[in-house]
Amino acid sequence: MTLPAPAASPQPRVESELDRLQGLLSEQFWTTAGWDPLLRLVCPTPQHPVLGWPRCAVPQCLVRSSSAGTLCTGCRSRCRASGLSKEAFLASAAPRGAPSDMIHRLVDATCLVTGCPRPQNVSTHKLCNSHALRARELVGRPTPEAVQRFLMMPGVKPLPSFGDCQVAACTRLAEGSNGLCLSHRQRWKTATAAGEHDQARWRRREPGIFRSATVNLRGLPDLVVAQLLVAVQRRGEQGFKISPDHWELVARHARSREAASLAEVSGIGLSVTPRLLLTNLQNEARRASTTWEDEQKRTVWDLAVAGHAGVLDFSHITQPWLRDALKAWVAEDLPKRRGSKSPYGVSRAHTNSLAKLSASLRLQREDQGLHPAELGRADILVFLQRLAHLRNTGELQAPRHIQVVRHTRTVLAVCRDLGLSRPGECMAGLPGEFAIRQEDLPSLPPERPDARALPREVMAQLDENLTQLQQRSSREFRIAVELLMDTGRRPDEICRLPLHCLDRDGDGKAVLVFTDYKRNRLGRRLPIADSTATLIRDQQQRVRERFPTTDEVDLVLLPARMNNAHGTRSIRATVLTNLHREWVDQLEHFPLSDGSHYPPAAIVPYAYRHSFAQRHADAGTPMDVLRDLLGHRSTLSTQVYYRVTEKRTRAAVDRLAQHQYDGAGQRLWRDVTNLMDSERARRRVGQVAVPFGICAEPSNVQAGGGACPYRLRCLGCGHFRTDASYLPELRAYLDRLLADRERVLAAVDLADWAKAEAAPSTTEIDKVRGLIRRLETDLDNLTDGEREQIHNACAVLRKTRQAVHLGMPTTPAMRIDVRSIGRAE
Repeated sequence: MTLPAPAASPQPRVESELDRLQGLLSEQFWTTAGWDPLLRLVCPTPQHPVLGWPRCAVPQCLVRSSSAGTLCTGCRSRCRASGLSKEAFLASAAPRGAPSDMIHRLVDATCLVTGCPRPQNVSTHKLCNSHALRARELVGRPTPEAVQRFLMMPGVKPLPSFGDCQVAACTRLAEGSNGLCLSHRQRWKTATAAGEHDQARWRRREPGIFRSATVNLRGLPDLVVAQLLVAVQRRGEQGFKISPDHWELVARHARSREAASLAEVSGIGLSVTPRLLLTNLQNEARRASTTWEDEQKRTVWDLAVAGHAGVLDFSHITQPWLRDALKAWVAEDLPKRRGSKSPYGVSRAHTNSLAKLSASLRLQREDQGLHPAELGRADILVFLQRLAHLRNTGELQAPRHIQVVRHTRTVLAVCRDLGLSRPGECMAGLPGEFAIRQEDLPSLPPERPDARALPREVMAQLDENLTQLQQRSSREFRIAVELLMDTGRRPDEICRLPLHCLDRDGDGKAVLVFTDYKRNRLGRRLPIADSTATLIRDQQQRVRERFPTTDEVDLVLLPARMNNAHGTRSIRATVLTNLHREWVDQLEHFPLSDGSHYPPAAIVPYAYRHSFAQRHADAGTPMDVLRDLLGHRSTLSTQVYYRVTEKRTRAAVDRLAQHQYDGAGQRLWRDVTNLMDSERARRRVGQVAVPFGICAEPSNVQAGGGACPYRLRCLGCGHFRTDASYLPELRAYLDRLLADRERVLAAVDLADWAKAEAAPSTTEIDKVRGLIRRLETDLDNLTDGEREQIHNACAVLRKTRQAVHLGMPTTPAMRIDVRSIGRAE
């Protein structure tokens, strides 16, 4: 699709920006958008996905309204004059007529006199002004009947045309010898009264006849027209909607400035929305006509040319060799980055780090570091000392200090690997000692703190208030948070899920298919609960109904509400984070069982991932399985959750150690408070679990609990101990003993001596009953606060004894409700 060809030139045209832009125009897009290349008008239909506009609520009216479901200005006036309600008026309103039938038409119809090319005047029954005057002389007032008699008279002949209106943007015919249409003749009178005397300039700048939802690109240079069309097309392909009226204001503004290129148009004089649209169109037009190779020659890079977001400014690096080397590193590194934020964020961080090296060379050397061959190890030492000084004075934080040194080391090393230090390259002559060594790296910060998993009380409160999140934002953001809670995925992985993200494993159970953008691993599979799968299916159906014309392969599960005409653009993780922050701050208080309050600042979307992992670690999921569930490359990242579990277990053991009893009901370790790590480790290898307590008999411990020399008579053994956490097992054992005794005594086919041997002894039953009573009495003697602490400690220890092995992903053992793990004992 191309614009009308300009006048023939005696010299052949070379490839230009105009040619490149015209080659990018989509004929299908602009045909459906109502583009007329001859008139240079864009007249989109109300239903167009990009340029559509709200139509008047009156069914027969084709005029634009302020918003969907409202009346246009004319119908609103008619509704008030009728005295009817809006509903009654809509049912009875007569059509107002299409815009092309209104008085202010974009293209004139010609006079009814056969062959007369002059524009007709509707007030004179469609005769031109000259024939209307002649008709008054011959037949009187030009009624329809008089006009018909006038047309039949033999002396009525066509008149010569005055041509088109000489205003560049006008599509109408001139109605007089002044070369202007009726409307522009009136406008010129107003302009001359205001002091305008240069009619030629006025004709170039004056807008055409305005009609709502129509964009007039007449009077603009071919390059500006092509830039506007390509920019709007690109915005539409990205899912943005554009108001034709706002675009018309931009076109008028460009015409009034007589700009030869869209980049020359200033936004001064435009209101906020058209000015923002102008900026976006300028950016898109420049990106469309710029190649990535051309962009790399600039000092400021627009990463959108390479398909990424953000702008990189290299102007702070004053040494040309260092700036060119950094540009080469960024161009090499960009294709390796995945995710919605990583390319810009990583590149900007490295650019800022190298800017500090540039500042150090500029300040410390007489030549300001302009000659790479003269640099050496001393300059690196000065740079490192400067960073240490900035850190000591508080101008540079410790993490940033480490980051700057590491970034500098990486860029210098990679640029050498790229061959940039060879003769003729930007780093030619740079000595090898101008590099960051391993021993130059600052010391690492202390080991990171425990994972920030949310307590179950906080998770429960967030679950109860998800409706408020939907009211503050939209359904898509609520579903995103629910999926974060259920699956433990990263926010970016959930926000960018495609519509078809559900599959089934070999057993027919639901599996979530997602992309690990951090590690660039496609098609990752995670077994999910049936409730989560139902949530996703309901959302899929809503998306299909919302975007029925878009191919489902291109749809996303969580489409953005704004600027997303085709449903192909997902909600952004940054927007989700901000809305989540507002929602959590609104809830304010998060009380815990111990009477304290959980800090709201620690409740962030990523904390749901920590909570997911911690629930699995507490439930006994093997570390290698949890590593695969979380997508970690090694267990070093995963083991932090097990350290949290170990820490909680130790606290629970310390709490219950003061309430431990032997088989005779005698209390042990009465004076113990906290065990040393060495003592805890010694006791751990010197004891083994038995059905309702712990055994410390050496031979049984060595055999892993399978070689008791006393035939499992734990209650009478001095090596046995138990505590309140085993009360459920003790009660179950007592019930089983009583049931077994009754069953044996009731047997009629056993001899008396066999009954005596088979029936549980009364002594054992009394011992179990006495031990249970002793444990319960000990708990009853505690205060409410102490009893609650013992209850929590028991819950932690009992959870660690559960043999819950969830298995690898896609196995049947993984089919559990992950949100319920660890939330209630």
